[in-house]
Amino acid sequence: MEPARTETGRVRAGADATLAAFRADAARDRDELRARTERDEHQAHAYRDELTQLRAATGPVTDTTPAGCYRGPGRPPGLSRTMPPHRDFH
Repeated sequence: MEPARTETGRVRAGADATLAAFRADAARDRDELRARTERDEHQAHAYRDELTQLRAATGPVTDTTPAGCYRGPGRPPGLSRTMPPHRDFH
């Protein structure tokens, strides 16, 4: 009977050590996630503040170009620089 109790104690000790390691890993992961979340929130606030400042500096939007239309110089996005625009030769 004594060898069985010894083995049970050894198995329990191993299980306790494994569980403690998992808990430590989980706590470390949770702390890292919390720190990353705080950094991301800080960065999001900074971006919002910067956007607010840029909007205030540029004044109201008076652009009458419909949304989704290309407004920039050169070719619109998506057109290849190596292939000419498509033309129908009918």
